[in-house]
Amino acid sequence: MSNPSKVRYPVALFLIVFGALCIVLFLTHPSWWKDAVAAGGVLCILSALWLLFTGKRGQKPKQANQQEDTDVVDRETRLQALAYGAVGGLFLTETSGRIVQTNPAFQRMLGYREDDLIGKFLDDFVTQNDRHNDADLVREMITGKRSSYEIEKKFERGNQQILYGFMQVSVINDSEGRPWFIAGELQDVTEHKQTGSVVMRDVEDLFRLTFDQAPIGVGHTDREGRFRVINEELASMLGYQREELFGHDLFWVTHPDDVEASRSALKSLLDGQSEQFNGEMRYVKRDGSAMWANLTMSVVRPSQTAEARHGIVMIEDITERKQFQEQLREARAMSEAAQVIRGVVQASPLPIMTLDLSGNVVTWNEAATATFEWSEDDVHGQPGPYAGAESDFRARAMAGETITNVPVTRRSMSGKTLDMYMSAAPIRDTRDRPQGMLVIYADVTAQRRAEREVEVQRDFALQVMNSMGQGLAVTDADGRFEFVNPAYGRMLARKPEELIGSSPFDFTLEDDHEVLREAFEAEADGRASAYETHVEAADGRLLFVLNTHVPRRVDGRVVGAIMVATDLTERKRMEEDLATARDQALESSRLKSEFLATMSHEIRTPMNGIIGMNELLRDTRLDGEQLEYVTVVENSAQELLRIINDILDFSKMEADKVVLESLDFSPTEVVEGAAELMAARAREKGLSLMTHVSSGVPDVLRGDPGRVRQILLNLISNAVKFTESGDVVVRASLDRQGEGSGIVRFTVTDTGIGLSAAAQDRLFQAFVQADGSTTRKYGGTGLGLAICKRLAEMMGGEVGVESSEDQGSTFWFTARFDMPEAAAERPDPRRSGLYGLRALVVGGSETSRSVLTDILRVSGVSSDSAGSGREALDLMSQAADQSRYNVVITQSDVSDMELLARLSSTPVILLSARDKRHGEGAKFAAYLTKPVKRSQVEAAIALAVLGSEPVTEQIARAEETRPDQAASALSTANVPIVRTGALLLVVEDNPNNQIMTLRQLEKLGHSVHIVSNGVQAVKTFTYDPQRYDLIFMDCQMPEMDGYEATRQIRGIEVTTDSHVPVIAMTANAMSGDRENCIAAGMDDYVAKPVTRHTIVEVLDRWLVIKDKETAESPSA
Repeated sequence: MSNPSKVRYPVALFLIVFGALCIVLFLTHPSWWKDAVAAGGVLCILSALWLLFTGKRGQKPKQANQQEDTDVVDRETRLQALAYGAVGGLFLTETSGRIVQTNPAFQRMLGYREDDLIGKFLDDFVTQNDRHNDADLVREMITGKRSSYEIEKKFERGNQQILYGFMQVSVINDSEGRPWFIAGELQDVTEHKQTGSVVMRDVEDLFRLTFDQAPIGVGHTDREGRFRVINEELASMLGYQREELFGHDLFWVTHPDDVEASRSALKSLLDGQSEQFNGEMRYVKRDGSAMWANLTMSVVRPSQTAEARHGIVMIEDITERKQFQEQLREARAMSEAAQVIRGVVQASPLPIMTLDLSGNVVTWNEAATATFEWSEDDVHGQPGPYAGAESDFRARAMAGETITNVPVTRRSMSGKTLDMYMSAAPIRDTRDRPQGMLVIYADVTAQRRAEREVEVQRDFALQVMNSMGQGLAVTDADGRFEFVNPAYGRMLARKPEELIGSSPFDFTLEDDHEVLREAFEAEADGRASAYETHVEAADGRLLFVLNTHVPRRVDGRVVGAIMVATDLTERKRMEEDLATARDQALESSRLKSEFLATMSHEIRTPMNGIIGMNELLRDTRLDGEQLEYVTVVENSAQELLRIINDILDFSKMEADKVVLESLDFSPTEVVEGAAELMAARAREKGLSLMTHVSSGVPDVLRGDPGRVRQILLNLISNAVKFTESGDVVVRASLDRQGEGSGIVRFTVTDTGIGLSAAAQDRLFQAFVQADGSTTRKYGGTGLGLAICKRLAEMMGGEVGVESSEDQGSTFWFTARFDMPEAAAERPDPRRSGLYGLRALVVGGSETSRSVLTDILRVSGVSSDSAGSGREALDLMSQAADQSRYNVVITQSDVSDMELLARLSSTPVILLSARDKRHGEGAKFAAYLTKPVKRSQVEAAIALAVLGSEPVTEQIARAEETRPDQAASALSTANVPIVRTGALLLVVEDNPNNQIMTLRQLEKLGHSVHIVSNGVQAVKTFTYDPQRYDLIFMDCQMPEMDGYEATRQIRGIEVTTDSHVPVIAMTANAMSGDRENCIAAGMDDYVAKPVTRHTIVEVLDRWLVIKDKETAESPSA
């Protein structure tokens, strides 16, 4: 008491906690003691508040300490009076359970003095069974997991009597929150317990009576599910005595399929995962039968947190209910199944009926009505129309037999006979009792009919196979014959039945076995094959056989093969004879080709000298008679050369050795160029030769321009040859166009002798003229048009003629060409410098005027035409202004002075097909000679009207240049001007050709060295590889030909890093000659006879380039 402040706060805290516990008891426990507890709780809390209040007041300066000590003593005295006067037994222990302080009520309850209690453990006064039963709760309270707990314990009084006590315990922490003391209150509930025991015995008697007479099975189990207590109902429903079930667990009588679920339910309850289990389980009764039961299971715990001690099981027998449910389900299922079956039956395409035990019809579907023609109303409830025929089947079905696809014959109501398959099966209920019969029919009348047809077809096929001239056999999967037709047997000199079971390997020569094995391997893969084998017949004949091997399938699986054997022995002999004949023909063709090549070489070699020397002779001073002789020689040589070329072309076509080129070219240049080559002949005959390429034809085509030119030259030549006066017009137009290509139509129209219908039929045939008299008058081989036809067809076109006798002819041909995307479009006439000018075309034929106006229209010049000078004057006088025509183009003599006077202010261009000197003395702005090019017409108009110099053609002014000089300038405009003074090497073995080539080259201003064969050429070149500017190389020479010489020269150049152009100059003109030259290393190719123009073109290609390089070099 000397230092009361040290215990004031723990005591106050103890009183507050103790008072709170009392109030909780007041609110939660039975009423027989709650008033006392509540009063004690309130008293404790008030005492604690008073103690704390007076404690705070005690914090005063030191001069008041004496008075405060006196007050503290008084307060503690009063506090002890309150605790000592409490009804409940109060105690205070250390956290270890050692008693620190108790009040008198606690001491009276236990019958001990305070000295007997202080220092001892609380559990020292607890009975053995209840001792330490709150150890876990104390630990949780000390560790802060809980603040208090409640528990019942039995104490031993000092007089050895048992005290039933109810304890409320809480922890007291110090100022730092650490456990300090444990405070508690003990209530004596012994009297309540004793009074309750009497009540409990009554309750237990009532419970036991209820337990034993309950209508459901009830039992208590331990934690492992072993029965501790069971009622009579539970034992009875399982067929056991109660004593027989003790010691067994619940699972001993549980159906094996439900044991796992039952164990799982108990475990879930014991683990606290659920509070109660309800479910259906099956149990096995003593007699082995199964019992369905509704199981309710729970566990009993002393407190909410305590471990479960035992389980409560309630089992209700629901077997009859389950059986009823099952019967109900079956009935419902049967009803639903019946509905489904009826729907299926009615929807089935097969006739279906059901019969009851008496054979009366219960169900008759629509398919049965459609098939048998009786409706369901006709047969329902009565014996079916086939009851007699079905009685045997019904008896068998009722006996449990299932009848499947029995072939039967039925007759419909109208009398039709039906081939059918019948199937029948018994109808049983859920207890397997027969209730009737299901009958299903399948109408196979059509199938039977088809089978009979198949049999007929099979018989027919068998007859066909047996009557075949070819051998036919059928093999199985092992390759052995299952069927062999008579032809196969005859081929092998055996009877067909002798071959059954044998294999094709048995009579095939061993050398062909590998081929046969490959055929069977292909068969296994499902592939057909054809192969040839040698087989030996029974009579010793060796046969060459063509076999066709086709896999035979059944249900998609290869089960063998069908083999067709054709005896090719005789055919093979004929093929060998044909091969021999073909080889002979090829040899003959080769010999012919060699002969033609040799003849070409032998003829072209002297022709080269004739034509070349004749050109040299023309350049000398000749009188009129000599010039006439030279012209005759030149024309004769050219005609002979044309005949040779026709023969060679036809020969190459026959050998199918003509190869078309694919080059980009201008169709305008080809057409105008071909006409220009025939211009001299046309002028000699006074013919008007004109050309026109339609604006629809692209400027660039891709094809073989040389072959197009060849056909045009032939047609133009014929037109000039067979026309004595008038016009020859060459046209080109676009016939039709597709994607990336088009067909161009070329026509040559003349005003010549024309052709009769009979003559036209003979055209385009080799060596045939339209008329024998034509050959006598005009000459010719008759090959030209045949060659034209073959060439046009090779170019994807055709040829034709439109002609009337004495009315002229139009020969035409078409050819297909690619149209390059990069080809330039034709220029727009509106952009031309001539656009808007007007021209008057005078004179000439109507055809020539039409062609000329077409040319002017393409050039952007509008025009009118007049047939004569007088008509031209009339046209001009119709206009108020004579200058409305910017230029006049006349094709006739302008001798009418009046016309010249009227045209004094209008430029006049003369277009003539006659000699250059024609028109001298007349004053013309320009002079053109037919055939005229569009570019020439445009240049002449530009010169005459605009006064500008022509760009592409040399058109001379009339006052500066004579018309014949202008024409001469035009004729030489395209001759290339090449470098002179080059050193050339000519390799040629023919002396005449040596002289001719030497003179031609010298006249062109070059120095020439000549050697006679390839050996000399190689030696000369080796001496100084960079000496020569170009080499002309003959191909066929003694000792070493030109091909080998060129290869050796190229080999030498590898070491000198130089390259001299080598030009093949050969008399060969057959297919492949050019390719052979290029392959040998030559740069270019010219065929003899070689003209000066050809030589100039070659030098232009190969020497001008070198000149350009020299001109660009610094030393030039």
